Amino acid sequence: MTILQPNVRPVQAFRVSGASESSQTINIHSRLDNKTGQQVVLWKDVLQVFEHAKYISDGSMTIPFLADDDFEELVPLRISHRPGAVLNVVVESANEERLTPANISSGAPRSPQQLVSPAPTVATPIPPVSSPTSTVVPSTSAVVSAQAAASPSPSPTPPVISPAPVSTSLAPIAVSEASAVVPPTLVLATPVTAPPPITISIPITSNHVAPISAAAPHSPKAIANNATLQKQLTMAFSTEAQRLSMIGTLNVPPAALSEKEELTRAGQVLKTFLENPTQLRNFFRSDIMDAVRTLVRAGSVAVQQVVAGAYAVISAENEDLIATEEGMESLVYLINATDIVTQIYALKGMCNLLYLSYNANLAMKVGTAAPYVKHMASTDWEVQAYAVGCLLNFARNATTANDVSDSGVLERLIPLVNSSYAQVQEFAAGALYNFMNHGSAIQKIVNAGAIPVLVRALNPNSKPAVLSFCAAAIAQIAVESSNRKKLISTESGLVAKLVGYLDTTRSQLACDAAFALHKLSLEGSVPQTIVQSGGLTPLHRMVQSTSEAMIASGLNCVREMSYQGSAKEPIINAGFINPLSDLMNYAVPEIAIAAVSIIHNLADSDGHRKAIVDAGVADRCFVLLPTSPVAVQEEMTALISRLTECDSLKPVLHKKQILEALLPVSTCTHSMVNVNISLCIVNLCNDPREIKPFLKVWDSPLLKVWDTPSGGMRTYLIRCITSVDRTEQRQGLKILRYIFSGKNTDLKKRIRKTSTLKTRVASLAEYPKAQANMSTGDGANLLGVDMMEVMTDAQGVLKCFK
Repeated sequence: MTILQPNVRPVQAFRVSGASESSQTINIHSRLDNKTGQQVVLWKDVLQVFEHAKYISDGSMTIPFLADDDFEELVPLRISHRPGAVLNVVVESANEERLTPANISSGAPRSPQQLVSPAPTVATPIPPVSSPTSTVVPSTSAVVSAQAAASPSPSPTPPVISPAPVSTSLAPIAVSEASAVVPPTLVLATPVTAPPPITISIPITSNHVAPISAAAPHSPKAIANNATLQKQLTMAFSTEAQRLSMIGTLNVPPAALSEKEELTRAGQVLKTFLENPTQLRNFFRSDIMDAVRTLVRAGSVAVQQVVAGAYAVISAENEDLIATEEGMESLVYLINATDIVTQIYALKGMCNLLYLSYNANLAMKVGTAAPYVKHMASTDWEVQAYAVGCLLNFARNATTANDVSDSGVLERLIPLVNSSYAQVQEFAAGALYNFMNHGSAIQKIVNAGAIPVLVRALNPNSKPAVLSFCAAAIAQIAVESSNRKKLISTESGLVAKLVGYLDTTRSQLACDAAFALHKLSLEGSVPQTIVQSGGLTPLHRMVQSTSEAMIASGLNCVREMSYQGSAKEPIINAGFINPLSDLMNYAVPEIAIAAVSIIHNLADSDGHRKAIVDAGVADRCFVLLPTSPVAVQEEMTALISRLTECDSLKPVLHKKQILEALLPVSTCTHSMVNVNISLCIVNLCNDPREIKPFLKVWDSPLLKVWDTPSGGMRTYLIRCITSVDRTEQRQGLKILRYIFSGKNTDLKKRIRKTSTLKTRVASLAEYPKAQANMSTGDGANLLGVDMMEVMTDAQGVLKCFK
């Protein structure tokens, strides 16, 4: 591959079509289109070298990327610089009319008013473009040089669409899902918001949404394939040509051709195009779009059906097809046709094209949401379904979603969630869900009366996809407190319905139901309702699943429930501690954190703490702690700290060598881990007079670990007392105070002989009082410790050194 160096102008290699591969290539410098940032080659530059050039091809595919001098009228889109590729220049024969920009373009600029009703003003989107291998300074003139062919260029990467994450105070676990059309509730990242938008495009890999194509087997009106299109096109012209009267703007004087001749010419262009399957990706080429524009305005229903069918079939076979403004205008014209079959094909084609955000923005630029609103009220279920399908894909894009949701669409869309037609119902539920991924639409949907409709759709007669979309939409609504209260107060059976869908063989539906229950559990009464509805049994199965999505969804729900006191005892009694303990070393850190976090929440009483220790959770923490990620260590040390709050468990934890497990980890640079460890040791060193059974042995474990491991308690105490964090300073002082109040004289002697400790304690005790009163902002302070508190503690400990 030729590597372009800075200040070297990029070139595109060409050779005359039909020449041998050993023939010398001719290089033409490309130019930079400042609007798109893409390297392009001008048609006039090609003509300077190949005077009789007709068009450019790459193998069997025509390359539709020629531009005029001003980069304003692109024919039909733009010329992409293809580094390393050798493009073929097809030249015309002597008796052919030479093809130039003047006679392949659309002639005079067309106003949208000539084609459709005036479009609203929207920002012009930047189309997805392929990137050259290097950014270089473009040439300003066509410079020709000879050079051997280079290696083929990589294929351009299609645009990727992602919803912007919104941070939450307590982020749920996230696990990625493969399908774009399934509404996955979790993504491998934290914090995590709602699932990414659903899409319906061709081909579709999910079972959730049936493919939208003109070949849909359930539709007797569907056009089967390309060959059928060609036959229908021929028949349409043989029977309808005499009736055609409306002819679009032409590039030739009106008197030059009769209407029939012009129509025949346009029909032949489209027929020839459809006969070559390798050209289908070039459907939006300007000469094809000129023919389409002529045909769709010709007044023949049969011809309009064929052209609309072409849109449907070609868009179904090419899911990343990038449309042009002229092509969109003709498609909108067909959507507004009076013939039902034409409407169906046109809506299918539009639905497929709207899969790309660029096409969605372009569609809103040349039209409005009015045709889709009108067709949602159609008596034909297919027209209704694919009108809603268009809205579903509009809702994937933030810009078009906001434009569409402000046009009165929601009021028409919401009732269709309970449509008697399964396809209409599925697309309507998916569209509502997609709209909700843009926060501003959620309240609009609630205000439009969506809550009872969504809850009513949660019935066994609905398709699994509808149930999933409705559950995920309810979860989005439940994020806001007032909406959550409204859901609970007005829909008394909602929680029980969702619990019923936890126990299903369809994992996506179970995940979405758990997602909704997770959000509803933010309201204090819901966890108890879940328990009473039998929800713990299926949740217990979910956290033991082999599917990450199932595990994460179940954990998110149980974790939210574990914050409520009324649910703690039932969760423990349902046997959750053992499977949660098994997940503490899960490969996905977020899952491990959630598992430890739930156990931490459950350890709110001595009885619960004892049950947790008896289940072996402490032993497992001590083994996993040294090798766990820092975020997991933080959660584990917080759990251990809570276990050490139980006086009766302290001897048990010492026997399990808790200090030997904690001290090596105390060298961690993560402050919160160290604070948690200091809290553990302070709890273990508590006043022996309050723990009579422990009186004789309480401080002997500290003597055992005075020098080891990792420098032992001696090094740990020095590190605490000399820390810049006032929380760690005070925790170290507390440990010293408890040791000095104990009966172990050997341990006290070792502390008094450690000069570093005595010097630092004296320094803290003599901290200027005036400065201490003003020093609330200096140093780290994770637990809100005031310097005056540190100074007071240090003065008390200093007396013990004497």
